[in-house]
Amino acid sequence: MDLNFNDIFNNMISAAKDNLSAGGEDIVKYGQSVFENEKSKIETLTTLLISGSLSQDDFNSRIDDVKMTVESQLLAEQAIAKSTAQKAINAAMDVLSSAILTALKPPI
Repeated sequence: MDLNFNDIFNNMISAAKDNLSAGGEDIVKYGQSVFENEKSKIETLTTLLISGSLSQDDFNSRIDDVKMTVESQLLAEQAIAKSTAQKAINAAMDVLSSAILTALKPPI
């Protein structure tokens, strides 16, 4: 049996897209929520700095804490993204494997 690689690749891309788009929206929402969770803290620190109630050094220290918090949460997001990418790759490879197995089956 001949393999139509254009069809196989199109099916692989479709399988990968399904997984990527499913995870993509969740990843974007998660990233937004990370920043939303820190918004009031950043606003408060900025207001205190501008009003003179907080020194530049204290502001920098506290903003560094916020940055580390956001960074750790975004690294968790990166792990989620990696998982999504792996699922997309696996789906695409499943399509390829299935097409190869079908092509190798002896006719009945």
